[in-house]
Amino acid sequence: MYGPPPPPPPPTYGPYPPQPWYPYGVQRVATPRQRSAAELWVMATFRALRPRARASLPVVLLSLVAGVAADVLFHPGAGGIGIATFSVLMCACLAGGRYVRRAEALGVIAFTVLVAGVILFRSSPWVTIPALLTLGGALGAAASFGRQGSLFDLPWIEVAMRSVVAAVHALLTPFWLLRGAVERIPLPTKPRAAALGRAMVIGIPIAGTLILLFASADPVFASIVAINLDPAEITTHVLLLGAGAFAVGLLVRVAAQSRDDVSTPTVPGIMGNTEIVAILGAVAIVFAAFVGVQVATAFGVGRDSLAQQGISFADYARSGYFQLLAVVVVTTVTLTAFDALALRTDGKHSRGQRGLSLVIVGLALAVVGVALRRLALYDDAYGLTMLRLACIPAAAWMCAVLLLIAAWTAGIGRSRHWLPGAVITTFAMTVLVFGAGNPEAFVATYDIQHAASAHLDIDYLSTLSDDAVPSLVDSLPTLNGNDASRLKPLLCARDRSGSGWAQDSVASIAARNALVRLCGSASSA
Repeated sequence: MYGPPPPPPPPTYGPYPPQPWYPYGVQRVATPRQRSAAELWVMATFRALRPRARASLPVVLLSLVAGVAADVLFHPGAGGIGIATFSVLMCACLAGGRYVRRAEALGVIAFTVLVAGVILFRSSPWVTIPALLTLGGALGAAASFGRQGSLFDLPWIEVAMRSVVAAVHALLTPFWLLRGAVERIPLPTKPRAAALGRAMVIGIPIAGTLILLFASADPVFASIVAINLDPAEITTHVLLLGAGAFAVGLLVRVAAQSRDDVSTPTVPGIMGNTEIVAILGAVAIVFAAFVGVQVATAFGVGRDSLAQQGISFADYARSGYFQLLAVVVVTTVTLTAFDALALRTDGKHSRGQRGLSLVIVGLALAVVGVALRRLALYDDAYGLTMLRLACIPAAAWMCAVLLLIAAWTAGIGRSRHWLPGAVITTFAMTVLVFGAGNPEAFVATYDIQHAASAHLDIDYLSTLSDDAVPSLVDSLPTLNGNDASRLKPLLCARDRSGSGWAQDSVASIAARNALVRLCGSASSA
């Protein structure tokens, strides 16, 4: 009854309530650390990389079909018809295979088909390169949001995380497809026959590769095995087969990923109201001073200073366009960063930050107007080029982004993270509209119509792509004799030999027909 206390229980790693017999006061036990919302979200995001150990048989077959299609369409070279056909094939794999089920993702696939149509009808690199980037991004977005998530509830941190996850998927896709192909090949049930079939599956590619290498190294050996293939051609076929299979496999793997429903973490605010208001106030003062100088200069103030520096007003008006666009880009990034880093009260920014952000957006729109005015003066003096024309939709997209930032800063729809998705969508729509409008034909028509008031660069017009050739041919009768005599031989000297139906585009076919009308057949030329 009065003996020593009982011995303590064996140590454990979990929490347990303090015991009255413990002689050293309150027990101190380590509790497991609680993971933050950001850690849980990252773990749930990357959990999508684990479950799929091998590809299913339909995925393997789709990848093989895509590889063969890529080899057929792109072997002589990439062209509008081939790219558009392969893009539609990938859209059909995603939608027809039920890997994309949500209405929003299906809408993105429909938009991808429209972008593929632009590539089908155009051959200008000013159109096809942005369209290709938009097409790849749209396919990736359709796969990423095929079963969960929304493009218009997507904070910037999730944009970065989904990009990282897609890159990891790209690294794992070849091994995923290879394992699926090996494990899904139907083999005979008898052990000996199964072993023989397995040996053939593995040995034939190895033996074939060795035969091709030996045949390319020794002509006598090549004559014995009756193989006379170019190793470069074989390598091209293998790469195209692999690239086509990889593209579809990656899209399907990304579309099939699943992630636990964990709320997206928000970036904690680290800048107070005083800091934000001081910085934005300084930016607003600089913008207001610049816009004030531009308004004063438009009324003739300061032209004496320009004359003393030897700068004409026309040269002054045509300078600094790209610097002004860079100012707008820096301003957009700054406002977006401050919006994410600012401390909030009841989920809202302070009135000072909102007001100054809206003032800066308005002044930035005025700067875009100044830049466009300078570009118009430059075009009136020297004519249009594709670079100058491309700056106009770029400036229009920047204006749209500034208006979206103003709406976001004003608190419109702050219950969802719609700003990144809206910025991406407006960029894709700008690319689509720019490509559908045949910009090179517009440049050719504009320069020829303004030949009397501006310098007509015949050498530049002759370097435009096939998109502009029909317009140039139709405009030849309106040119003066000297310009027409210089432009016609340059047009007739263009290469009119097609490399295959898949490497053509509608614009290339129309350009060859126009040149046949102008110069006759290629053989007679």
